[in-house]
Amino acid sequence: NNATWATGINGDVIKNAVSGSTIETKFNNITDVKSFADACKDMTETEEKELAKCLANALEDTATEITNGAIDDNAYYLIVGSSSVGENSAKSLGMLVDTRDKTDLTIKPKVDVAKVEKKVWEDSNGEWQDVADQEQGKDVSFRLYAELPSNLDNYDSYFLKFNDTLDQPGFVSEEAFKDVKVYLNDDEITGNVELEQSETTTNGDGNLEHSFTINNVKNIEGVKAGDKIIIEYTAKLSENAIVTPKTGNDNSVTLVYPNNPNHKYDKDGDGTTDDTPDKPDTPKGETPKDEVRVLTYGIELKKISSEKGENGDEVPLAGAEFLLSNGFEYAVIDGNANITGWTKIKNDATKLITDENGKLGGFDYIKGVDEGTYIFEETKAPEGYTIDNAEVTAEVARTWDGDANSMNFENDTSKNPLATLKVNESDVWESGNEASVDSGIATIKVTNTPEGTIDLPSTGSIGTKIFTIGGAVLVAGAGVTLIAKKRVKKEEE
Repeated sequence: NNATWATGINGDVIKNAVSGSTIETKFNNITDVKSFADACKDMTETEEKELAKCLANALEDTATEITNGAIDDNAYYLIVGSSSVGENSAKSLGMLVDTRDKTDLTIKPKVDVAKVEKKVWEDSNGEWQDVADQEQGKDVSFRLYAELPSNLDNYDSYFLKFNDTLDQPGFVSEEAFKDVKVYLNDDEITGNVELEQSETTTNGDGNLEHSFTINNVKNIEGVKAGDKIIIEYTAKLSENAIVTPKTGNDNSVTLVYPNNPNHKYDKDGDGTTDDTPDKPDTPKGETPKDEVRVLTYGIELKKISSEKGENGDEVPLAGAEFLLSNGFEYAVIDGNANITGWTKIKNDATKLITDENGKLGGFDYIKGVDEGTYIFEETKAPEGYTIDNAEVTAEVARTWDGDANSMNFENDTSKNPLATLKVNESDVWESGNEASVDSGIATIKVTNTPEGTIDLPSTGSIGTKIFTIGGAVLVAGAGVTLIAKKRVKKEEE
């Protein structure tokens, strides 16, 4: 009988708060605290949660912050917890707490938010990682992972909006965000998941932006707290992709999500909850950026003489002709040293001719190759020289600097993910080979021997070689003598 309303609360406030809810009729006739208490009698647990949610949503602007020991021990309180999760704050579901006759009361509101990760597919080991390498002109596969919060059940509706970015000039804008698939954990969702995609735009930094929105993940069959919603797509690596590993071709994502489970969605104003996605008035948060990096490499070929110059320097050779293959197809290369395609027809392959610096086509290096094995087929030696090796193998290999699945490029944008970059480590005849983890370029040196130079056997002495040649002449002479004797015998007959 002595109960009174707290500041800002009365019967009309409560009736307006529950309007359109499943418990609206319970509070149609309240006028004072006693009639409100009578209406609350015999409420189920579900109805109590609904009342708390309605009140928390309606009274959010008039809420008072409390600390330990600052509440009365003889009252009812509406508690809405708020906590920082990462860089954003989130609220808990409203709770009605009875403090009467309680001297020690611990309240732990459940606050949680969605989390996001981005991964890129590495085809050499079949793993989704934070770093991968690929050949330019080929598709790269990406995945965006949203982990649903532990308090998902407290929300009437829960949207996810992935804001994705592909750095330029690393990717072809017309071939980005293709082949989109949606997964619930490990299972692809083939039905309607209310997925909406934005147009691809260019931001102020010149990078590509695209968003994926799922209006209400709770409409996905079987979804539950802690599950992962996955968006998968492909983007083609551009011929202008950056070779330098410290810069690489970075790609990032942030996730926008609702952060107040008490919020009521009412799109059409009819007083009922609607499954609506991100709206201007929706309480929401956004995750920190998560970033991955895609690498591509360069191969430099230097054509040099097998003999040193007067000062012991390397002598570059012009006029050598090469074709580049991957063991199955031949490369088609444009005037900017970009591999634009592959062909099985040898005559359609690009002929690469070394310049006065011994470099292919005047290029510093062939751009945009993946880790793997490449073959330079020498089809013509420089004038005055012979071909030492008709086919020269360039095997590009790398190791990562740390765990490829847990690299933080966002906090260390200059991080070099390469621990090593090597070329033909086991090919001892190419003693001048080198590769740089800083530049991402592997260099191989290919020699030609001047014509007329005696190519000695790998074992034995020059006497052995002369003896062998002399023996061949004697055998040939014996053949001539034998033929002559046969002719004489035939004439005598």
